[in-house]
Amino acid sequence: MMVAMVAVPRNRASRSRAGRTLRLLGPGLLVLVLAACTDEPSTPAPEAESVAFELSLGPGASGLSPADRDQLQTAVGDTLSAYVVDAFLGDYPRDDFVAALDSFTSGGARLAAEQLDVVTGAGFGSPEDVVATRLDARLSTFAPDEEASGVSAAVNFEFEVADDGSTELVQVAGRLMLTPEGDEWKIFGFDLDDPMAETS
Repeated sequence: MMVAMVAVPRNRASRSRAGRTLRLLGPGLLVLVLAACTDEPSTPAPEAESVAFELSLGPGASGLSPADRDQLQTAVGDTLSAYVVDAFLGDYPRDDFVAALDSFTSGGARLAAEQLDVVTGAGFGSPEDVVATRLDARLSTFAPDEEASGVSAAVNFEFEVADDGSTELVQVAGRLMLTPEGDEWKIFGFDLDDPMAETS
C-alpha cells in the first residue's frame, strides 16, 4: 500500500488556543513557560496547525506503472487538499465557501452548490476557528487498459470547531468521486454524511 502525506496550507489569523496546541505537541513532551517579572512582553503561544493530508492507494491501481501511480496520487492529492482548504479551513469567521466549487466539475459544482452545508464548513455555523485533526483518503481506482479514468475516494475528515470558548469535534466522512479533466482531477460526485446531523 502506498501512502502519501500532503501538506495542507493554512492561511488564517485566528487567535491561539494553548490547550489544543499542547495536545498537538505529542506524547511525553512537556512545555513549561516561566513568566519572569520583567518589562519584556510575553510571547504568544503558537497557533494550532492542521494535520497533513494522508492519502493511500487501494484497489484498482495495481495495473498502473509506478510512475502512473505516483502521478495519480499527486494529482488527486492536489485536488483533495485544495478542496479541504477551500471548503473547511481558511480564515474564520467566514460565510463565503464558493471557492470550494473550483475543485468540482461543472455538473458536480451545481450539485455541491445545492448542498453547501454538507460539502463545506457552511454547516458549522459561525465558529471562530477550525483546525483539521484528521484528513484521510483511500483511493479506489478504475483503470481499464492500464489508464486511470476514475477514482472513488473514501474520506474521513475530522475538525475541531471552536466557538465561544468551547471546542466541538466534527466528522466529515463518505465518498468523493473524481474524474480526470485536462491535466487535473475534479470531483464530479459525492456521498458525504451531513457533518452536523448528530449535533443539530
